[in-house]
Amino acid sequence: LQMGKYLKAGILLGVTNYSGDVAQERIVPAETNLAYGALLRYHFNSHIAVRSNVVFSKISGSDRHASRADLKERRLNFTSNLFELSFMAEWNFLHIRPKTKHNQVIARPVPYLYAGLGYLLSSPDVGYYGPPDKFQQLVQYGLPEPGLARNTLVLPLGIGLSSMLN
Repeated sequence: LQMGKYLKAGILLGVTNYSGDVAQERIVPAETNLAYGALLRYHFNSHIAVRSNVVFSKISGSDRHASRADLKERRLNFTSNLFELSFMAEWNFLHIRPKTKHNQVIARPVPYLYAGLGYLLSSPDVGYYGPPDKFQQLVQYGLPEPGLARNTLVLPLGIGLSSMLN
């Protein structure tokens, strides 16, 4: 039994965290930021859908949270607002459909796989918060780094969980 074609709109809400040269740990709770956005999903049938996302978020990092002494001494921090527009295909691989009880739809989580292509715009702001006379010694490059890409293609892929809210 196949469901017909239909369009859904939704909201996205989550968190972001940075892992890289200004974040020694994988997840730094103090650098966790809100991410939010909207999506438009078109279902071809109960298994296949395409989706478009618009997401606003922010990432940040600071040597202040490092456990290594050389990184703490470097005294760099950064923040970057992010804007992503992406297009994806989705596959509901378990074919879970909403249940009804007394003509009421019962919300159930539905897992799905997704993959696509997107474009990311960023606005990095890098700072040094140490003594001015130590800057040349501790920071060996310009801030932000020359040639740093502010816009890039992204390849979103993963597993998601969808549920209907009544």
